Amino acid sequence: MPQIINGKRFAATVGTFDGVHLGHRRVLDTLKKAAAERDLSPLAITFDQHPLALIDPDRTPPAIMSTELKTRRINEEGVNTFILDFTPSTARESAADWMQNLHERHGVDCIVIGYDNTFGHDGRSISPDGYITLGKEMGIDVIVADEIEGISSSAIRRLIAAGKIEEANSMLGQPFTLDGVVEVGDRIGRTLGVPTANLRLNGGEQRVLPPFGVYASEVVLPDGRRLAGVTNIGIRPSVSEIADTPTPRIETHILDYDGPELYGEPLLVSLLKYMRPEQKFSGLEALKERLESDIAERKALSNITLSNK
Repeated sequence: MPQIINGKRFAATVGTFDGVHLGHRRVLDTLKKAAAERDLSPLAITFDQHPLALIDPDRTPPAIMSTELKTRRINEEGVNTFILDFTPSTARESAADWMQNLHERHGVDCIVIGYDNTFGHDGRSISPDGYITLGKEMGIDVIVADEIEGISSSAIRRLIAAGKIEEANSMLGQPFTLDGVVEVGDRIGRTLGVPTANLRLNGGEQRVLPPFGVYASEVVLPDGRRLAGVTNIGIRPSVSEIADTPTPRIETHILDYDGPELYGEPLLVSLLKYMRPEQKFSGLEALKERLESDIAERKALSNITLSNK
């Protein structure tokens, strides 16, 4: 945990912050205001994996964001982050333990919670007023951020899994973004004249994905440039046999990109709109024709954008 430096203390919030959606940003805005009013540093304490991965693995939801992207988004909101290692010992701590440790060991004088935010093994049995009372006993200001009704990480996961990308993006307040590193693929796209960047997801096995299909996307290159893309998520039935348990590929054709190969480079692929389901074509020539049609359709959608910060 961060330590007191030159007498500086913290206003903190604790949570998974998966997606850093509009509700989370309401909490972060409340945190920044509370910190400024008290001359404290704003800090978001979050986790490298969902606490349920330790407490009840079968109920662990797939992540909307990788830890790397989540940290980046929170920092972009003007809040520092600390990634807490959620251990069995952590899981045994009560809400009072959490608050006492934050206050006495780590200089937290103010805690901001969301309307449904809990921490500690007994947290679900404590109301927001209960946290406020605990705080008063310890000399900690506890502030409850306002709710943005209907917005939650769970609701966004359901929308993404149903392919309702535009609705999910509205709740996120930014595009649903897949982040990772470009890896060498089979180079099928290159032979067709439609090269693609094959993305290896950060935290890939635990990430939520939309239905297999083709999506209008926006790509953030390693140098920060943003270009339109066409992203296929699926098992490429036209170019390979379907395995019993296929591993989805995430392949993006980046429009108007004429730079060097991106192998080993980080890439952000933001999904903007569902275009069509993944299909099996009669051959590579038919596949090429459809890819060219997809690219033409993406160009016609150039006015659709919801860029990341």
